[in-house]
Amino acid sequence: MVLSVLLVLLMMSPSGDDDRSSGPQVAGSFAEPSGLRFVQWNIANMGRSKDATEIGVMADVLAPAADIVAIQEVSTSDAGSDAIVRLVAALEQRGGDWDWTVSNPTTGEGGSERYAYVWRSDRVRTEGVCTLEVSLAGSIDREPFLCTFVRTGSTRTEPILVASFHAVPTSKNPAQENVQLVRLHERYPEADLVVAGDFNLPADRSAFDNLRASGFRAALADQRTTYKTVRTPAGEHLASEYDNVFYEPAELTVTRAGVLDFSGRFPTLRDARRVSDHLPVLVEFEWR
Repeated sequence: MVLSVLLVLLMMSPSGDDDRSSGPQVAGSFAEPSGLRFVQWNIANMGRSKDATEIGVMADVLAPAADIVAIQEVSTSDAGSDAIVRLVAALEQRGGDWDWTVSNPTTGEGGSERYAYVWRSDRVRTEGVCTLEVSLAGSIDREPFLCTFVRTGSTRTEPILVASFHAVPTSKNPAQENVQLVRLHERYPEADLVVAGDFNLPADRSAFDNLRASGFRAALADQRTTYKTVRTPAGEHLASEYDNVFYEPAELTVTRAGVLDFSGRFPTLRDARRVSDHLPVLVEFEWR
């Protein structure tokens, strides 16, 4: 069983004498990854609302940590794609070659959005066409966005199929959508499938039982992935266990998993939430 830990980049540690640290630091370097580093992030309202400072924070967090990034909540307007372009430009300023793709708007009636993938093109490449999953469009408001990635310059080059998903809010019963995600495995039984997203539901709920019965496992356990609006008197700053990454341990092994807590860069949680109210989830995979 993989121990889920709270990942904190050294550069994010705040100065001063407050106790806004984000958790224990993880041994090892992001600079020389042995596996495929995958980040899942619901970047709230990714579009015109994100200024250069906020885009810069995203790039600071992602550049040393990620090979592939799955992003939810991209605006359906041109400002959404523009924000992804600005993020990629900021990432390239920090090193490496980066590429991106943005989905068409999702088709459900409950609130349309786009998804995006950003990846290190000097470490991975896409294979085929990235597309919204039409087989789920009629029963899920924001149907998953699927993309196949292949590592380059590695002795293990098996493709990995990533499904990025954003479930409806808790007020709209996300369980009724999450229970359908096993259909991705049924539709692509031969793929090394990873289902990542903001599920608006903890991974231990019964809505994911059929995924578990099909051989999937959540990378995080008992790990909160959203920010509170204010810290509690005891200093607690994390709220809900909504974001996770499901994978098939028969095909993939997780060498580390956790969240990238950037709140220590800011004086208040309100300021941090201008970047996003969700923390990025980092999972590093190796093939068995």
